[in-house]
Amino acid sequence: PQTVAIIEKKKDLTALARTREVVSRNLRGVENSYSCAIHTVVSAVKIIKSQYKSRGTTGDFAWMINQPEYANTLFVFNDNEKQFRAFLKGDPSGVMDGGGNAGIRSYQGHTPRRAAGIPTGDGGGYSELSEHVKSTIDLAVAEIKTLLDSGLYDQLVFSYNAEKNTLGTGIFNCAREVTDYIMNQILALGSAE
Repeated sequence: PQTVAIIEKKKDLTALARTREVVSRNLRGVENSYSCAIHTVVSAVKIIKSQYKSRGTTGDFAWMINQPEYANTLFVFNDNEKQFRAFLKGDPSGVMDGGGNAGIRSYQGHTPRRAAGIPTGDGGGYSELSEHVKSTIDLAVAEIKTLLDSGLYDQLVFSYNAEKNTLGTGIFNCAREVTDYIMNQILALGSAE
């Protein structure tokens, strides 16, 4: 009787292994299908260049984020590196509102998230596009892409300086290569308006 039970368990384990293999193969197929669908969703996201003019109007992220036409919009604000990293670690300082368009930082803590920070400096604007700066920006862009991949957003809004045709900054004075790099990374996430 014990030998029969062991043989039966062995058969069950073999069947389980075959089932696991089939499920794994099917999941890879589903994953590839979703990958194609996600790519379509991301490329359908409209990228909006927003210029700040005054409070309570388009360009004022703190006002815009509460308007119904922006309900499915992800707002990308200029963050400082310290609070960006704090947010990634789950530290409460990562959701404390700041100055300028970082006045919406707390919306990172909402479900679904309504805002995402992209570092433009730490204690002052980045003075060059060093490897450290580039990798920090790339980390933020990857986080934003993950959010867009969720399919919850149809628009992404970021601060834009039309006069200089680059990322708009107010508090930090960043090197042009930094603002251009950030803007180009954001624009690559969807279709610019």
